[in-house]
Amino acid sequence: MRILFICSRSPYPPIKGDRLRAYYQIRELSKIHRLTLISFSEDTEYIENQKILKEFCEKVIIVPHNKLTAEKNIMDNIATFLPAQCAYYQSRRMAEAITKELSNNTYNIVHIQLARMMPYAVLIRHLPADIPIFVDFIDSLSLNIYNRLVRENIFLKPLFFYEWYKITKYEMGLEPYFDEAIITSPVDRDILPYKEKVKVLPNGVDLERFPYSSTKQRNPFTIIFSGNMGYFPNVDAVLFFSNYIYSKIKMCIPEVKFQIVGTHPSSKIRKIESLARGIEVVGFTKNVAEYLVKATIAVAPMLSGSGIQNKVLEALATGTPVVATSIAAKALETKPDRDIIIANEPEQFAKTVINLLKNPGLRQYLSINGRKLVEEKYSWSLICHRLEDIYRETIDTFKKR
Repeated sequence: MRILFICSRSPYPPIKGDRLRAYYQIRELSKIHRLTLISFSEDTEYIENQKILKEFCEKVIIVPHNKLTAEKNIMDNIATFLPAQCAYYQSRRMAEAITKELSNNTYNIVHIQLARMMPYAVLIRHLPADIPIFVDFIDSLSLNIYNRLVRENIFLKPLFFYEWYKITKYEMGLEPYFDEAIITSPVDRDILPYKEKVKVLPNGVDLERFPYSSTKQRNPFTIIFSGNMGYFPNVDAVLFFSNYIYSKIKMCIPEVKFQIVGTHPSSKIRKIESLARGIEVVGFTKNVAEYLVKATIAVAPMLSGSGIQNKVLEALATGTPVVATSIAAKALETKPDRDIIIANEPEQFAKTVINLLKNPGLRQYLSINGRKLVEEKYSWSLICHRLEDIYRETIDTFKKR
């Protein structure tokens, strides 16, 4: 199968949700299929990224993306119905790259990642190339923005309401421009008006990169939160935990430590270190697993966001017991109190963490079950075999039409 894979950010390095998902999809698919990647890149090291991606792709076409031009696109489209996320990625160079590639080569399927790139699906529909278009939404844009709208401060609410309104209208009109699609969560899928064309395919975990570690080999009383710390739902979750939960735990267990691990920590996150003793903002690390395998507990106190939480999957893979809110666990096939513990209110969350810190037997029980769940349902090899099957179904359906 020849696949044209189009995404908004270079899949390498795989340090954010969409980039991580694209990287592992490409890596696994390349074992059997032939891929060409067309991707934007704002990274000054995109030439090095291109070299690494060529290990998996026959051809890698990197389209430079200028932030100033992208921000001008947003301003030019304020009065239109095009959402800011889509306006940001409008590019004549990208349109030309896609047109040239499809004019000069034959592919079995086009894979477009994220709704923000769907204007290029409209372009492809109007090209002579007769080819099925497959989209990986990852999550619902409208649900993501709505959840942020609810949590934003009152001064920014009008801005996010306007963007949510535009995104909702935009998302509803996408159906004619793709043949089949996938998304990471049934909750996200079910709000789409064309959900019958969208299958749920979660993220996976690299089981070698996130090895299992027994709870007996870990640092005592260490709590970890991992994720992109420039992303609003993660910042919101860490502030919630630090302001309303951590002090309750600290009063009961003075030795407790809280590590915040992830790229691009915002100024709000940097300030947390001075709020209470025992809080450490680690920031970017090339290997999150090094911290996960040493932590006693991982927390995911999410109050907003959509799609699947990679932080939870990665913690489960390393055998790190997880305490999470319902929002953080909603996209996963976990069983509460067997694979993960659910807590929502600050008091409940604190008591749950305290109990788990004091109960090594329960930690070991959750650790074993969490790793087993990931091995059985969330390895990238398994996920991408399912993706191949969906590709074939898409191509067969397209031919019949």
